[in-house]
Amino acid sequence: MEAWSVVSFLLECRTAAKNCPDILIRKLLRDTTDMLQHALKSLAEKPTKENMQRAVALWTRTHVILDKATPVPDPSPRAGAGEIEQERMAA
Repeated sequence: MEAWSVVSFLLECRTAAKNCPDILIRKLLRDTTDMLQHALKSLAEKPTKENMQRAVALWTRTHVILDKATPVPDPSPRAGAGEIEQERMAA
């Protein structure tokens, strides 16, 4: 099992949002991460049942959106070079 903290989860979400090519997923992830951070702060300041439920719900929602964020394609000059060569040969 990998050990991680709340801070590293929030950082992972923000990094994924920054690198996601889908603008809708990027916006959803950024906004949900902001709401989660606020909910966790509220929970730390006032640990009530309602604050805990809100934090857990936002954590789950953020995790689901994070799973939908895809990595950015490789922009290197050689990415897909083999495919182009095969297309030329087929033509």
